[in-house]
Amino acid sequence: MATPSTSTASGTTSPDTSVDLPPDIPPTHRVLAGPAFESIDALMTALNDWARNNGLGFTKTQGSNKSGDQYTRYQIRCDRGGGRPSTANTRSVTTPKTGCAWQAVATAPRRTGRGWLIDRIDKPVHNHPPSSTAASHKVHQALTEDMLTVVSAQLLTPTIRTNDIYTALQQRFPDHRHTFSRRQVQNLRQKLQREKLGVYTPTQALVKSIVEDGNSYYDVL
Repeated sequence: MATPSTSTASGTTSPDTSVDLPPDIPPTHRVLAGPAFESIDALMTALNDWARNNGLGFTKTQGSNKSGDQYTRYQIRCDRGGGRPSTANTRSVTTPKTGCAWQAVATAPRRTGRGWLIDRIDKPVHNHPPSSTAASHKVHQALTEDMLTVVSAQLLTPTIRTNDIYTALQQRFPDHRHTFSRRQVQNLRQKLQREKLGVYTPTQALVKSIVEDGNSYYDVL
């Protein structure tokens, strides 16, 4: 495991032994050793499947080196890359960014039949410890299709609390319990409700439902 360096007052660098660094990608992992992936998205999925269990997350940048109508080169970065926010204002701002410089290059060369592999890791050192939960990485913040199928009806049932849905998902999908938060479940619920309501307000939707069921709105009242 690589050790990060920190600058001293004299301008020299010394190992920062206070940081518990994430593990390196194993050299035998398919993203490095092959066989090559059919697409950059498939490579990124495999890479982030490994990263999710190791306190990391990775993103790709805009592609380059076009061959025909497809790119054959992408930079891959740690999702902690980028600057820290200013602390000048009084409101506390949380962010996953640490300015991490970890960087690799994925290519789809002719020798692999345009299949994708990580060609090299240019900057192999992270500057942060592994995350305690995958939900802190945007790339891992998602409900799977199976999870959505299970809870879609519950999300549209007002009498079922969001916290109960969240707990049910945690119990039903223990391997994914760190990939979503209560806030995400709540946001998804609001999104589905808006889509169901369409252009109607909740009250208008209720009236519309009553009328469509053949009942008189005033009789119900």
